[in-house]
Amino acid sequence: PDRSESAARRMLTGLLSHLQRTLPSPGLLLTEDDRVRLDPDRIWSDTAAFEQLSAQPSSLEQAVSLYRGPFLDGFSLSKSPEFEIWAAVERAAWERRYLEALATLVGFHTGREEFGAAIACARDYLATDELAE
Repeated sequence: PDRSESAARRMLTGLLSHLQRTLPSPGLLLTEDDRVRLDPDRIWSDTAAFEQLSAQPSSLEQAVSLYRGPFLDGFSLSKSPEFEIWAAVERAAWERRYLEALATLVGFHTGREEFGAAIACARDYLATDELAE
């Protein structure tokens, strides 16, 4: 807030340049217009893999096996309320996707009379959303 937009952009450019030099391999960081991201063809991401796998019903079991708990659990930038708001929104969205996948699996396994697998998925659901009935 205390800096002009042009000064902030210069600082960001400097930080991105430093990051490019620090990364173990050139080209890992992609910049396009006002967007910065890691090259998805060269970096594995559990969230990207979960998103891709959960889009395919046949891969739901594999998708839910990737879930390790809340998004960025334990990571905080207390001096950045904007980050904290973004992280809370993302955390809720990823949890919802996980719960939707589990609910689908409960229905799938129940329909096939695979009750042990259905119960396991239901337990995972309840462990994540303790208020669910």
